[in-house]
Amino acid sequence: MRKSTRAVVGLLAMTACGTPRRPQLAATLPDRSSLSSKCWELRSVGWTDLFLPPGLRVRFDTVRAGEHGSPWRLLHFQSADTAFTNHLRIVRWAPYEGRDSILAVLGDGVTGLEIRLATRSDSLSGVAYRFADAPHVRSGGAVGAASVQC
Repeated sequence: MRKSTRAVVGLLAMTACGTPRRPQLAATLPDRSSLSSKCWELRSVGWTDLFLPPGLRVRFDTVRAGEHGSPWRLLHFQSADTAFTNHLRIVRWAPYEGRDSILAVLGDGVTGLEIRLATRSDSLSGVAYRFADAPHVRSGGAVGAASVQC
């Protein structure tokens, strides 16, 4: 098999087999994290998903979303219709260890989105990956967020 063919096969296998391995999550928040002091409007860039409707505003809370020592924190919706929020069963976020990045998860218990975002002063940008309990071809796309009035 030629080198270029192996690269294409490897890329296709990575896309079909799941999301890339994620860095270690941090048990504590970064010292100067300004995420929780702002609201953020999340948006998909060039694709659509039921778990990321247009105009979705969130606030990253500092309160733990699990037992003591869990890296997961609460994620609150500031603007979303009730049908959407009642459908969700997994709504949480966590910072990565030693990085200015976060992981947010939105899901219904069977399917959802894993959103990886790099933080900047007034914006967030990154990639979202769809996930499901049943085997399927994984997909996703670019995601951005801007800070907005709460």
